[in-house]
Amino acid sequence: MNPFSKILVTRPGLIQCLGISLILALATGAKAQVAQVIPGHVVPVTRQLPAVDELPATNCLHLFLGLPLRNQSGLDALLQDLQDPASSNYHRWLTPDDFAQKFGPTEEDYQKVVQYAGQHGFTVTHTHANRMMVNVDAPVSEIEKTFQIKLHRYQHPTENRLFYAGAGGGGNE
Repeated sequence: MNPFSKILVTRPGLIQCLGISLILALATGAKAQVAQVIPGHVVPVTRQLPAVDELPATNCLHLFLGLPLRNQSGLDALLQDLQDPASSNYHRWLTPDDFAQKFGPTEEDYQKVVQYAGQHGFTVTHTHANRMMVNVDAPVSEIEKTFQIKLHRYQHPTENRLFYAGAGGGGNE
């Protein structure tokens, strides 16, 4: 069962350096949704670049699994109120704990992600009090299997370096 609710797999500078961003489907209730490929998770430039090779399956990547915020409409309203002098919430900033309680992922959802990562060969290296990210280490083989992607290396189009990203062709677009 996939507990990810639009989980964003990321790492510092990932979009620029690695070009990987995946959004996954949520398992709701007892029914798990079939994993879906979400358009837009492939960096556009990789569609035109030939892959140099596959990223070795034994490489280990350090990732953050980012969970989405809850109650986006409530957060949007609060952000407006914080800037509106006529609002009773004007400049009444939330503490990090208050923000996590009102808008962060639930503890239950967070634990599902931690458990799912562990069950799929990822090593959880750090959890966060705001429940917005789970740091993990995982071999490329487990990342590819879990997220149903293929990671390739590409020659950067303007710099003398290689980068890796989800494959630009086939079912990964």
